[in-house]
Amino acid sequence: MKVSPTVPSGESPRSLTELAAEVRRARQHVLARRMAPATLQDLVKAQHALLQTMEAYVTELTVRHLPIPHRLRDDLRLQRDLCGSPYDRHDPGPRQARRRGPHRT
Repeated sequence: MKVSPTVPSGESPRSLTELAAEVRRARQHVLARRMAPATLQDLVKAQHALLQTMEAYVTELTVRHLPIPHRLRDDLRLQRDLCGSPYDRHDPGPRQARRRGPHRT
């Protein structure tokens, strides 16, 4: 039986549907923490939880050789910036513009 590398041994692998649902719930949790009377600490915890769920989802997509949706990729980059997380293999970070043709001065 092939087990996903994102799942600790002894646990059942999660489906993409389950992971996507976790991302949606984590986004809703962050949104709720942006409203009063939540504290900044609650918001930061929710943002870190969202980052973890997004990372798990992107990892599973990558393992399955599936494309990462643009919105997810962009939101993941934003969450990494907010949480101070470095870019990893899923997102090389800002790309340099390509030059077309010879450089003219």
